[in-house]
Order: sequence, then C-alpha cells, then structure tokens
Amino acid sequence: MKAKINGRDIEIPVTWGNITLLQHNKLKKANNDFEAIEILTGITQDELKILSHTSISLLTNSISFIYDEKELLSYTIPDEFLGKKIPDIKKESWGQKIILQRVVSNDDYSIEDVLSIYFQENKFNIDEIDSTKKRIFVAPYIISKLVCDNILSQLETILKTERENLNVSPTSEQVQAGIGSYDVLGVFCTIDALANGDILKHEEILKTDYNTIYLKMLKNKIDIQFERNYSKVMARKK
Repeated sequence: MKAKINGRDIEIPVTWGNITLLQHNKLKKANNDFEAIEILTGITQDELKILSHTSISLLTNSISFIYDEKELLSYTIPDEFLGKKIPDIKKESWGQKIILQRVVSNDDYSIEDVLSIYFQENKFNIDEIDSTKKRIFVAPYIISKLVCDNILSQLETILKTERENLNVSPTSEQVQAGIGSYDVLGVFCTIDALANGDILKHEEILKTDYNTIYLKMLKNKIDIQFERNYSKVMARKK
C-alpha cells in the first residue's frame, strides 16, 4: 500500500510477504507500534509525532498483521531463492555441511547464518559469507524462513543417518589406551583420516560433495567391523 507522508511517497507493507528479513530482525527488538512503523515504512519518530490521529490509526491498522502469524502458514517454499535452486545439501560440499553443523550448535544462530552457506553467487567461499548475508537481508522474511527450515530439516535427516550408520564404538582395549584423547580434535581427525594424513589434501576433502564423503566413511566403518570380526574368527581357529 502506498501513502504520501510529508510530501514523500511511502510504501506500507500489509502482508508478511512485504517484509524483508532485515526488517523482521529489527522488528524483534521494537518496543512499540511507533518503532515498528519506522522499521517497516521509514517514517521517522519525529515525523510520526506530527501526524494526525487518523493517520497514525491508519498506519497502525495497516501493520497489525505482524501481531498475527497465522498468515505465515499460507506460504510455501519456492523452487528458487536468490536466483538459485533450493539445494540438496548432500550434493553440496562436506565442508559446507560441517560449517552448517557448527552454526546451528550455537543457540543464537540466525536465518542468514544458515542461508549464507548455501546461497552464494558462485562456489562456496567462506570469505563471501558476509556479502551473501547482505543479499539475504533484502529477501522476503517468510521465504527466507521457509528455505532455512528446509536446510535445517535436511541437516537433521543427515545427522540422524550418520548416528544410525556411522558410529563405531571403541573396543575396551582402545578405551584403556586413551582413544578419548582424540576427542579434543573434533572433526579434524575425520578430515585427516580421509586425507590419509596428508594435510595438503584437507582442503580437497572439504570441497568434496557430502554423498561421496558419507560413502567413504561408511566403507571405513564396514572395514573396521570386518577386521574385528575376521580377527575373532582367526583367533578361534588357533
């Protein structure tokens, strides 16, 4: 909806689809209707003070939808976001999945934190995250949220599959020998193992698509289990 305030044209959002992600982030910190109106329309606090009660009521009624999120349920995830198809993150790099996992491990992560990993203009580059966030900020909030929820749902499925298929319990002998000491290194141990200890290949491993890395890790688990079983079989024959 358009209006003219103090001689200038003002765009007044009347649905969630008109609100950008940046505006939504600011709305969460708004303390009253005046602050919300300024965020959504650009009408300053000083300008609002000299408007008539009728104009204020019109503006307040126009943005009242922000207090009722039922409308959000009517939106569906699009096929594209920022000119890119919604990704199957298993086909994206393993490094991106690792970064996403680290991001969501923090309770205060944001929609833009998640989306900046998968919606860069070119191939993923950690140095492009901040510039990508600037592009995401001007995208519609509700679309950004739907796409973010989709990415997080994919990650949840991936992690569930990993827990079910990749976990290898250490033997009692390995525990006694101190295998837990490796825990402090986190995912570095997995990266190094996949690179066969060649640190120069770490970056190449991180750029490899997740599906390929998953299959390699699954094979490694099968190899470990086979070697354990084979050792037991041979031990019984002695």
